[in-house]
Amino acid sequence: STMCRFDVFGPHMRSGTSVVIHGLTSSVGSLLNGQRGVLIDRASVDLDRWVVLLRDGSCKAVRCSCLMPLGNEKGDEPDDCWNLLWRGVDEARRSSVVYAERARAVACVVSGSFSAEQMPMSDYIASALREARVEVVVHEQPVVALDKVAEGLHEVRHGGNEACMVDSRLRLSGGENELLTIKRRHHELGFPSHAWPSLARQMCTQPTGSSVAQCLVHVEAWRGALAEEDVEWFLVLAQASTLQRAPAVTIGAKAWTWCDVWDVLSMEVSALRKEEQPWDALLLNEVPEEPSGSGMACSRERSCCPRSESTSAAQWGGQAYCLSRSGAEKLLASELARLLPHRSMTDVLRVLATRRDPQENFEEWVFQTAPSPWRALTIRCGVTCCDATHCVPRDTL
Repeated sequence: STMCRFDVFGPHMRSGTSVVIHGLTSSVGSLLNGQRGVLIDRASVDLDRWVVLLRDGSCKAVRCSCLMPLGNEKGDEPDDCWNLLWRGVDEARRSSVVYAERARAVACVVSGSFSAEQMPMSDYIASALREARVEVVVHEQPVVALDKVAEGLHEVRHGGNEACMVDSRLRLSGGENELLTIKRRHHELGFPSHAWPSLARQMCTQPTGSSVAQCLVHVEAWRGALAEEDVEWFLVLAQASTLQRAPAVTIGAKAWTWCDVWDVLSMEVSALRKEEQPWDALLLNEVPEEPSGSGMACSRERSCCPRSESTSAAQWGGQAYCLSRSGAEKLLASELARLLPHRSMTDVLRVLATRRDPQENFEEWVFQTAPSPWRALTIRCGVTCCDATHCVPRDTL
């Protein structure tokens, strides 16, 4: 088994483990004594040695007997969240758990109407995932025409698909008192201050063909994924999705990639299936810098658990998520397939998961329109959005 393979070299000796070097007696080795680093891989020439990335950026091959894992003795440094995540991914790859999920899932990259300089980003994400032999479908934003049919209601016409309506009755008038009330709640819920101008503009603006298309492309991605009978779950990535910068000294010389993100999702979906836990949506988020209060703790006997219940309104970057087949079927069977909001689709999914939004009547709109019951989880897998500047800590109920 995978664990038996690790036990041959000690239960903590695996890629991504933080170690301290000790016991070297030669004149050259004494310079390394006491230095700390991260295990990268077994030395190809001498299997009794590990390649260690030191904190100064250099790599050294060190005998296993001279390496002591950190975080096991009182006073040692604990493993941080990136170390735990990297270790969990490495374990899942060795046990082939993540490879089995490729036959059950597909990735959907939704592309918006951005500048020519930004357009290659969706192609970059798609090609990166295809390198991991993941099936990827890129959904281009449709061309949409709007006709106003009633106060706050607009008919959407696009291609040959069935018609739907856009509901902008919750659009704000832009009054100062009205905005101040929502801004205060925006702050109380823990949203970053830099996100307020964009939200205020969205709440006060009439829907346009472009804004509706950005919402509609998600619905088309759901339909497209469900059209494939063997798809059990799927990943949706907006073009603005980007990778969180991981500390290289923590996880080794290899940078965090889209393939790593996919593997984190695969091992969590596999674990949920094994535990027979139903889920509708997984909201992808950043990895916290500190493990305390991050939702990394788990009752399962695994080295990493980046999963937590979605209880914080502000904890999701809003650019990437997964849907189970049953979750997508619930969404398409609800009013959301025929009545689109005046806000973004990712706002809908966030409110559906957390039951909170700065605009309280939008909360009510979501509860009346979206499916119920609904279970969403947050997955800390190193995905953020292009304008995110920090990670908001997790709230608890």
